[in-house]
Amino acid sequence: MHRNWILDIDDARPGMILSDSVLDGQGGILVVSGAELTDGLLRSLQRRGIEKLLIVNDQIPEEEIAFEKIKQQQRLTKLFRKYAGTDTNNLLFQCVTTYRLG
Repeated sequence: MHRNWILDIDDARPGMILSDSVLDGQGGILVVSGAELTDGLLRSLQRRGIEKLLIVNDQIPEEEIAFEKIKQQQRLTKLFRKYAGTDTNNLLFQCVTTYRLG
């Protein structure tokens, strides 16, 4: 479970924190991750056609996140159980695990 929400920009409020950078159509960074939203920033992003924002969600308890990570690790182990043993598959398992669990 990740600590973020995908919100429509209309639902975002000043004071919320971006969990990912906001990019323009060419991949340029408009706002860096970790930035706090303001009224002016939200209006500017709307003018640029930004529709969704990835916002930090601090309301998820640590215990729930830890439990979800255990469940995800168990699921990945089960999915890769038949393919363990080769270097390529072990590397793929490691990469997917790192991506999914952080």
